[in-house]
Amino acid sequence: MVETTKKLKSSESGMDRSPAQADLERILLVDDSPEALDVMRSLLEEDNFEVVSFTDAEEACQAMQNSHFDFILSDLKMPKVDGIELLRRAKDSDESACVILFTGHATAETAVAAINLGAYDYLLKPVDFNQLRVSLNRARDRRRLELSRDRLLETLEKSNRRLSRTLEELNALYEASQSLSSITDIHELLKNILGLAARVTEASMGSVMLVDETGDFLTVAAALGLDKELAQQVHQPMGESISGYVADSGEALLIDNVESDARFKRRSAERYGNASLICVPLKIGARILGVINLSRRSDGAVFSQADLRLLVMFASQAAVAIDDARQFEDKSRKLAEIKAIHEVSERMISVSSQEEMLELVFDTLGKLIPLDFCIWLQHDPKNQKLRALGAVGGEFTRPDSEKLVIDGRKFDEPVELNIPVETFMTSDKCELDSIAQNCLSGIGFKQTDSGAFMTAPVSRDGAVTYVFCLGSSKIDGYNAHERSLAEIIVSQAAVLYEKEKAVLNASRLVTMGNMISEISHDLRRPLTAIKGSVGLLRKQIKVDGDAAQLLKMMEDEAHRLNELVSELVDFSKPNKYEAEKTDLRLLALRALELVAQDLEKRKISSSVSFCEGNWEVIVNKNQIFEAILNLLMNAVDAMPDGGELTITGKIDRPEFKNQDYLALSISDNGVGIKTSDIPKLFDRYFTTKEHGTGLGLAVVERVMSAHDGTVSVESTEGAGTTLTLYLPTGANQRQGA
Repeated sequence: MVETTKKLKSSESGMDRSPAQADLERILLVDDSPEALDVMRSLLEEDNFEVVSFTDAEEACQAMQNSHFDFILSDLKMPKVDGIELLRRAKDSDESACVILFTGHATAETAVAAINLGAYDYLLKPVDFNQLRVSLNRARDRRRLELSRDRLLETLEKSNRRLSRTLEELNALYEASQSLSSITDIHELLKNILGLAARVTEASMGSVMLVDETGDFLTVAAALGLDKELAQQVHQPMGESISGYVADSGEALLIDNVESDARFKRRSAERYGNASLICVPLKIGARILGVINLSRRSDGAVFSQADLRLLVMFASQAAVAIDDARQFEDKSRKLAEIKAIHEVSERMISVSSQEEMLELVFDTLGKLIPLDFCIWLQHDPKNQKLRALGAVGGEFTRPDSEKLVIDGRKFDEPVELNIPVETFMTSDKCELDSIAQNCLSGIGFKQTDSGAFMTAPVSRDGAVTYVFCLGSSKIDGYNAHERSLAEIIVSQAAVLYEKEKAVLNASRLVTMGNMISEISHDLRRPLTAIKGSVGLLRKQIKVDGDAAQLLKMMEDEAHRLNELVSELVDFSKPNKYEAEKTDLRLLALRALELVAQDLEKRKISSSVSFCEGNWEVIVNKNQIFEAILNLLMNAVDAMPDGGELTITGKIDRPEFKNQDYLALSISDNGVGIKTSDIPKLFDRYFTTKEHGTGLGLAVVERVMSAHDGTVSVESTEGAGTTLTLYLPTGANQRQGA
């Protein structure tokens, strides 16, 4: 069965018809399904093809012998003669025959066989007509190239003249492109690339568009003959419009008339009108850097294939130059960053105040990224507060519109934030930025200029200790690299600052410790004499009544003063013993044995329980033992009328940490602690006991801190108190803690 149809009306399908194609292109269509044949034939006829169709492949083969067809479209699976056999006969008849096979039963074997026999394309049924159209376009392009080749052979003299001219242009292009290698500034380089490309092709309008960091959009990096403001607003998605299509496909594009090209008419005609246009990709291997767009030749002519080839060659050299300039810029930036980090390390030695620390961070980061202001917030994880330590640069406004430049100003008002510590470790930087901005509003200041804003948290031992807020009105936002760089700089600066501060504090403590040790030594001699003298008086003089009571009071007070001196000596020498591996449970049980008589005397019951696990820790055994004993004695003192003392050991996590610790809790049901006194419990010399020194819990907290641990307290007045010592598990301990 054969059916032949011609349609002479103009096509709106997007198939380009060159003026040289006076006759319609002929397609031989073969499919044993009449319904599929009719649909395909109708679509092809609408695209202005002359279609000769068969349901019998044998008849189609006979037609190939008697007539010429530009394209042959055939189903693969047919009775008698299948698509592979038809392909073989077509190639035997005409080696250049363009055969496209389609099938609903695709296999790797048939695909390989088809390609090996010279099939131009292999499509799946149901056939996507757009895909078929693309395949026909490409096949036509190939045929045109072949015809051009034959034409060139027939007109050798004309071609030689054109070749000579092309060689001259190539030489000029090569000499021009050589100058690109000496330019390292990326912006200057892009302007030169566009200028050279326009000069070689005689274009009056053009642009260089580069792929952005996301890889999803093209932005104008250099423009010629375009409105500057319009060029800055272009944010072209990959795959859309002319430039997006070329960047996505990696194939150069030459359009004689944008307005008449159905593929891009609706999206690009407004910008380019009826101009001829060339768009070529800037690529290195398979990596697309961007595109070069050129339009509107100065002489009004249409760009030629020679222009396209020249621009493709130039674009390959330009892409290398752009990549080299980017690498040079990137390495220069990294070198500057390394120098900045080194500068922070060097200058931090001389920093002696928070204001100097903040100035150092601001000056260092200001050399690397746009920066107008820097605010330093301290995070209190226990109380969930942020406190502003200082700010530098920028202008902020109070709610009452009173403006204040906060260059180095320090704020004392803390801000309550009822948020978990995990929020500060979130990977969602926008969420953390929003929290910090709310915090700034909470202390009475708001950024007056819109622009970029980011937060750079500083963590230690799994908890955020500081948050730096940075901003600039010069840009719309900070990119991922700038955020990462800021976090590195502020973390480096904060860690070095704390180390320097710790060294200074340690030096002061050593000085104070030596002084206390000397004073204590001097105090012990008169105390010993007083205590001995009182003892001799009691033995040599028999007194009773008030005199005896006075002697006993003198002896007791001398003993208490001696104990106070001992505590002062211990407090002044925190590193008295070496660390060693020990079982925390044994230390707790040993301390409990020492207070056993006091428990029995006051009718206090006790219980001990430990969860299963590894309770071995590397600690200063004597210090941890003294800390446990101190808490046990406090618990005994809190139950003068008897009660219950409980020691509990478990694996727990402090609310302001994000890792597990060994938790040793000592609980009593005694008098409890006033709510107002709890924040002051670990302050030196604070005590609620009549004869207390106020150093016991201060020593406990210092010992726990020295072991990378912490201590917490929970108490209800009249109901009891629980103090918990947290020590890192074996996996999280620092050796030699």
